[in-house]
Amino acid sequence: MKFFDANVLWGNWQFQGVFMQPPEKLESALTIRNINRALIRMPDAAVCPDIEKCNSMLFEAFNKNKQLIPVPTINPKQADWQIQIEKFKSPFVNLYPGYHGYSLQSKEACELAEVICAKGKTILITIRLEDPRASNQYCRFPEVPVEDVKNFIEKFPMLKVIALNISFAEMKKLAQYKYKNFYMDIAYAEILNTLERIISLIPHEQVLFGSNTPLFYTEAASAKITKSVCREEVKENIAYNNLSRIITL
Repeated sequence: MKFFDANVLWGNWQFQGVFMQPPEKLESALTIRNINRALIRMPDAAVCPDIEKCNSMLFEAFNKNKQLIPVPTINPKQADWQIQIEKFKSPFVNLYPGYHGYSLQSKEACELAEVICAKGKTILITIRLEDPRASNQYCRFPEVPVEDVKNFIEKFPMLKVIALNISFAEMKKLAQYKYKNFYMDIAYAEILNTLERIISLIPHEQVLFGSNTPLFYTEAASAKITKSVCREEVKENIAYNNLSRIITL
């Protein structure tokens, strides 16, 4: 089975001893695990004040790679965020609200959402980068509240939004509202019979494969699909097709 990963990181995350590797090494590691395509973002951009430098490094490394798609991180609190959206061309934009210190309900976030929606792009909201149970207690960042995500989606119903590293409990809270343009990845959803439980709440067309490689184990994410007893068509859609459709919408 082939995979299109919505949630891959390239760069440095000192809090877990993860450091930048050559792009070709990452591509090789993904290929071995049958990940043929992936959205790539930089964890450095969550904590580095010079986000433009992070985006430049990311695009220099992957912009010519048709399989690994670089996703720029945008901080709407910075004055040049619209310039960066124009400079770093991608169907996607990544947000780190908890790390950059703003709410999705803020004026800045709403202005960004309006621009992204008008351009037909998709927003990735990184709920968290790592499991707080494995993080240093003195280096923990706020996670994005479910209520913020809910209000954000309702304010911009035409905007395509992907929540990355969302827990099963958070999925459950949001599933009841049956949003049409909202997608979630499975990287942080840890529960027995993960896939079966998720699609009992959410249409499988809105569920995406995501691994949060290398901060989480890649194989743990793929096993949620390959070991599932769901129909093959459903597994193939979640593993690859659903994210492909978002790009072509």
